[in-house]
This record gives sequence, structure tokens and C-alpha cells, in this order.
Amino acid sequence: MKKLFFSALFLGATCMVFAQANQSTVDQTGNNNDAKVTQIGNANISDIDQMGDGNMATVDQTGTTNKATIYQQGNKNDADIIQMGLNNDANQKQVGDENIADAYQDGKNNMSNQMQDGMKNEAYVVQYESNNKATQSQKGDNNFSESLQNDLGSGGGNVSMQNQIGKWNTARVWQSGPSSWNYADQYQNGNDNVALAQQIGKSNYSEQAQWGPKNETYTYQDGEENYSKTDQRGWLNYIETDQNGLKNWSLAEQKLGYNKAYINQKGDENWSSVYQEGRFNNANITQDGMMNNSKSLQFGSYHKNTVNQIGNGNTSFVSQAN
Repeated sequence: MKKLFFSALFLGATCMVFAQANQSTVDQTGNNNDAKVTQIGNANISDIDQMGDGNMATVDQTGTTNKATIYQQGNKNDADIIQMGLNNDANQKQVGDENIADAYQDGKNNMSNQMQDGMKNEAYVVQYESNNKATQSQKGDNNFSESLQNDLGSGGGNVSMQNQIGKWNTARVWQSGPSSWNYADQYQNGNDNVALAQQIGKSNYSEQAQWGPKNETYTYQDGEENYSKTDQRGWLNYIETDQNGLKNWSLAEQKLGYNKAYINQKGDENWSSVYQEGRFNNANITQDGMMNNSKSLQFGSYHKNTVNQIGNGNTSFVSQAN
């Protein structure tokens, strides 16, 4: 999957500095390491440290006062940073073998931090506009992280945090305008988990946490000041949250295995809470209107709960156990 989006962006960089007052430092220890730096503009800073064999690092800076730092310890790691604009900051740290980290920044005052410890992890950051922040941490093998900020619309000031521990986990955050200041936090501990957060609008908040193997959580937010939190502890659980409107609130938590929860909120100031503990439970909540309230509790196995609220000011409470 190398060069998902950089192969067409970077063409033939060389280890040269073209503009006055730029600064580049390269330290290499080992065999067959490769570092390429291109700086066009003013007061850009690049620092590359490579220890091991066969590592590759590329920095391409165009603009003013951009900063790029790459640290590689191990073998056959690949790190790329492309910066265009003003005051962008990108840091990459790779410990292990065959990891891939790419950061692309086009704007001003963007910040990206990528940390990898293990083998064959992949991390990608794309930032447009201004004041975006992305942090990716991977510990283990074959994990995948992607953070796309404002690549499809205007805006700025988005925050994305992704933390993965284990193997074969996938985390994706897509944030765009027309406004800004969306926040997404993803945490995965285990193997084969999948988390996706898509945020369009302003001041939306999404938090996703998963422990165990093969859990999946998907959050879609379109509007302003929507809040979603999902928490799964177990195996093969699934949560999907879709919020469209203003100030909707959703909480979904599942424990043990094979549970599924679907929350669909359309309108303003709707509130939904789902808690399931057991196996093979299913909750399906739909809210269309304003200020609807739904709470669902299920303990045990094979329970099913469906709630449809259309209109304003409806209230529902369901509790099931065996």
C-alpha cells in the first residue's frame, strides 16, 4: 500500500537546500539508508536521524518556518513529509521494521505527530487549511491509521487522535468543513478492530474505544455540536451511529460478544443511550425530530429492541434481561 497519496505529489527530491536561511540536518548510522531533503522558501527546518539498514526518509518543504522531524530506528522503514505553507510542524518516529508513515500539510499552523513501534504499520495524515492537529500512535504489527483533515472542504482547527495497540487494527478519521473544530478520538487495544469517524460541520465530537478482537464501530456526524461516544469490550461487537443536525447526543456501550447497536438521529437535541451486556443482543434506535429521548438496557442473550421516534419530545425506556 506504499504511496497511497504521495507518489504523485513528490518528484525526484535531492539532498540540497535551495533557499537562504533554511536548515537541514541528516544523521545516518548503518547501511543503505536513504535521506532526501528539498527546501524552497525561508526559515524551514528539517532533521532526519536514521539508525539501522535500508531506511528511507523524504522531506519536501515549500514556504516559511515549516518544521519536519524524522527518527528511524530499525530496518526498511519509510517516512515522508511534505509541507506547503506557513508554520506547519510534522514529527515521525519509527522503531521496528518496514513501517510506513506519510504526512502531507498544505496550509498554516498544522501539527502532525506519528509514532510507530513494531512491524509493517502504516500511518497517513493529510491536512489542509489551518490549525489542524493529528496524533497517531501504533504499537504492534500491521496496524493502519488514516487522518484526513479538510481535504474535501474548507475549515480548520480539527483535532484527530488515534491510538492502536495490537495487530491488524484499522482506524480512520475524515474531518471537513464547511466549518471547523471537529474532534475525534479513537483507541483500540486488541486485534482486527475497525474504527471510522466521519465529521462534517462544526464542533462535532466523537469518541471511540475498543478492547478485544474484531470489534467494529462507525460514527457519521453532519451538523454542529453533535456528540457520540462508543465503547466496546469483547469480541465481534458492532456499533453504527449516524447523526445529522444540531446538538444530538448518543452513547453506546457493549460488553462480551456478537452484540449490535444502530443509532440514527436526525434533527436537533435528540438523546439516545444504549447499553448491552451479553451475547447476540440487538438494538436499533431511530429518532427524527427534536428533543426525543431514548434509553435501552439489555442484559443476557438474544434480546432485540427497536425504537422509532418521529416528532418532538418523545420519551422511551426499555430494559430487558434473562
